[in-house]
Amino acid sequence: MQKRPIRLLSLLLAVLLISGLSSSLTASGEEVRYEAVTEIKNTYRYVLATKDQRSSGAGNRVLLLPEASESEEQGLNFTDFSVSEIEKQESKSFWQILPQSETTCYLRSLGLSGEERYINISASGVTLGRQQLLNMTQTADGSVQFSVEEDGKTIYLRFIGSKVGARFGSGTLTSGSEFTLYRRAVMATSGSSDPLLTVACISDLHIDYGIQNWEVPLRQGIIDTCKAIGETEDADILLVGGDITSDNAKTGGWPKATFERVKQALDSTLRSAVSSGRVLYAAGNHENQVGVSGKYNSYDYEDLMIAALGEFDHAYYQADDPSLKNHQYPRHLLGYHYEVEGYDFIVLNPVYGGTTNFTSGTLEWFQDVLEEIGKDRRVFVMSHFPFRDSKNISTPEYGHNTEADRKIKNILLQYPNVIYLYGHNHGQAESVYIHNDTFERVTPYNTDGSIVKSADQMPESFVSSFMGSMGYYKVAFNSDWLSESQPAVVQALMIYVYEDRVEFQMKNYGSKNGGSEELTPYILSSGTYVLEEEMTPEEADLPRGSDSLEGLSPVAVSLIIGGVIVVAAAVGAVFLLRKKKQ
Repeated sequence: MQKRPIRLLSLLLAVLLISGLSSSLTASGEEVRYEAVTEIKNTYRYVLATKDQRSSGAGNRVLLLPEASESEEQGLNFTDFSVSEIEKQESKSFWQILPQSETTCYLRSLGLSGEERYINISASGVTLGRQQLLNMTQTADGSVQFSVEEDGKTIYLRFIGSKVGARFGSGTLTSGSEFTLYRRAVMATSGSSDPLLTVACISDLHIDYGIQNWEVPLRQGIIDTCKAIGETEDADILLVGGDITSDNAKTGGWPKATFERVKQALDSTLRSAVSSGRVLYAAGNHENQVGVSGKYNSYDYEDLMIAALGEFDHAYYQADDPSLKNHQYPRHLLGYHYEVEGYDFIVLNPVYGGTTNFTSGTLEWFQDVLEEIGKDRRVFVMSHFPFRDSKNISTPEYGHNTEADRKIKNILLQYPNVIYLYGHNHGQAESVYIHNDTFERVTPYNTDGSIVKSADQMPESFVSSFMGSMGYYKVAFNSDWLSESQPAVVQALMIYVYEDRVEFQMKNYGSKNGGSEELTPYILSSGTYVLEEEMTPEEADLPRGSDSLEGLSPVAVSLIIGGVIVVAAAVGAVFLLRKKKQ
């Protein structure tokens, strides 16, 4: 009889241990970023980073506690400012600024307990010790300097680089002495399981090689893809990224009647992928080869779009462009804009029958439309061509021409909520199709034009993504050009927009996968980040570490609480046993 309470207590302890580990894992999976702030309060936890810090790291450093135990001599360490690294060492990266006046403060570690945890500055170096009153200077841009006066000189806390290494130390130079204050921010998730908008994307159908003369002038891969999307997705709109048709055999183009028959077959098949029938078309470079000799516009899908979505919210025609007003295809759309379900879609087309990607007039129109929409709304921009630095483009010539690349990118860098979608690059390299991870063909940008290398790191600016292709060629599963029976691998991009994130999921729809059957999605957080709650004045005055639960890890806290419960349960069990014996 006495063993049963012990077994019950052991089981309870095991459950509590597992519970504690589970809670710590959940906490570590939280979406976190660090936001620069200018407020200085003694109730805020700060990460102190060298000035002009970017989330991409690269040369800027965070003030960090050393690995040494409290009994050993304390110095100061540093790390690159990346979310993943800071999260691993959060207990060593948080500092508390204790203002004593507008220009003085104490700087205290929140990762240590006891009295010896304040920044001390002298000409001989920087250490941790008892309280030392520091001068605090906040510059016009919000950066902060910490210093002391010693022998008539100002000695700064600064980051020092040298041939033998780098460290935080002290000195009279102001270089490396300006810190940006960052506070931890976490994603405020909506908890919604259903997307607010679902966008299906396909590109590069390349109807040619005599396929245009079939009874149903479409490759089976296109038909299967649209059927699968229609049956398994609840897409609100389908985007088609250009090179819908082509005549690579150089037969002199198609008769207009052939083009009209292909267009009607396309309309019926593509509309089946979305119950709303909403399909947007972009023009590619190969559209020119179909209708030029026939003297008709082989990118005339305007009537299909207007029938499904109504008149354009904005439109820019070839006839509108001053440099092209005498062109023989005046009704060709160079750009158009629709608002769908509260989201904006803009399509940019190259000059029809011309040699350039886009006219200057097209890009001026594009910028005007974006300015009218504003920076707070989610905008989808579709064009056939990728940027020259997009992932897995074998040579830059497969992207925009140089001038268009620079101009469009400079416009988009001002709009962090833009998703730019493209096709075009789908042959002669194994990297053209997605093997395992959607991020293989996603290119996120920071505001300075640099590319974000990690899928876990959120970009500062817009995101560019490949739309997949119905026409992969000269790859392992299709070693030749496109043909009636090829390609075996076809992929389409699905985009799910939630209140707090956007998920990009490339999906396989061909007879072969070319890699993983299920491809890893790329998740772009788009919800609201909320700054970490400030400490209460009482908490701010409590020592950290062993003197407070707040300085302990979630596992340690769970173990302590679990221990208390176990002891209480044991006492209760003993009491019940004694009572039973009586």
